[in-house]
Amino acid sequence: MSLSGAHRAAFRREATQEGQVFAIRDPEGFPAPAGDDGRRAVPFWSKPTRAQLIVKHVTAYGGFEVVPIPVEEWLSTWMTRLEHDNLPMVRSTMQPLFRDVTDHVRTVQERIDSLREVLAFAFEASLLVGQAQETAVSKKLASWLAIIAVPTAIAGIYGMNFKHMPELEWQYGYFTVIGTILLVCSGLFWRFRRVGWL
Repeated sequence: MSLSGAHRAAFRREATQEGQVFAIRDPEGFPAPAGDDGRRAVPFWSKPTRAQLIVKHVTAYGGFEVVPIPVEEWLSTWMTRLEHDNLPMVRSTMQPLFRDVTDHVRTVQERIDSLREVLAFAFEASLLVGQAQETAVSKKLASWLAIIAVPTAIAGIYGMNFKHMPELEWQYGYFTVIGTILLVCSGLFWRFRRVGWL
């Protein structure tokens, strides 16, 4: 790979990672320095530190500030203008390179957007699965609490030791109470199992 090809690849990779490119500007606007052939081009950097080094070390850019430009805006506004023919600020030899960079950055941006959508869908599905599991656990707990409430309530009533409870004197009172508890608990268990709560 040539040096310019390596620079293009690094620019694409870093601009995608940063999500923005960087230019420099003063109150009069963006500079477009002239090249060896006298034609002008607007410089962009993929890292803010590189642009800051230019501002710091190049005397002509001493009063300039580093300006971040989102990749989407850069592609839609700057690159569409720079990739067209017959612009005085772009050298004719550079126009295919602008098209190449634009195509690669757009491709990477589309991949990132599709991955974001997949991740968002996976996250939502994970939340739904978690909520479904929590709902299932809540249903089981509610079912068992209802079943346990029956013997607790009956034991609470008989635990109050009232004097006039005729079934206490009855020969089959104990078996009737135990049978009632088992019958009601079994009925609740069957009902909850039938509706899928247990």
